[in-house]
Amino acid sequence: MSTASASRPHRSRNALRWAWGVALVAATGVALVLTFVLALVARGGGFYERHFGWLFWANAAIGALLLAVVGLAVVRLALRLRRGKFGSRLLIKLAGIFALVGLLPGMVIYTVSYQFVTRSIEAWFDERVASALDAGLGLGRSVLDTLAADVEAKTRLAAERLGDPRSVLAALTLERLREQLGASEVAIVAD
Repeated sequence: MSTASASRPHRSRNALRWAWGVALVAATGVALVLTFVLALVARGGGFYERHFGWLFWANAAIGALLLAVVGLAVVRLALRLRRGKFGSRLLIKLAGIFALVGLLPGMVIYTVSYQFVTRSIEAWFDERVASALDAGLGLGRSVLDTLAADVEAKTRLAAERLGDPRSVLAALTLERLREQLGASEVAIVAD
């Protein structure tokens, strides 16, 4: 009887080592795959758009796996408490504290982010914002029209000053007009 009870902890330790090894290999594999996906996304090219369905289902599967692991841990903890094992109540309190430390900040960040996004999107469709955008658009158009009219007037004046484009001094006059207009290039276009 003593040999049977002595071999049981040895098997349990081997199984635990094996489980940790498999978990370490799986975590390393997932980290490598995620690094590869991050490298693909960094290059651009619409990776998310082409593989959205695949990414969604991969995330759903990983979420389900994590939920199963947490559920299994809760069941083991409940069985441990039912059997009356030493330290079960302390372990439940510790698990509750870890759950609060993990969930509470996540929920706060999610709530703040959600409120920020919904309010900023609602602000896009606000009447005051729409009227301000219309006023800005009208102002931009009027400035553009004024600048275009000013350039047109300066160009007409320059054409009158140039006179006959076939004269010998036309190139020199054209260069002087370019400097006065502040233009990078000036060209003569014949009708």
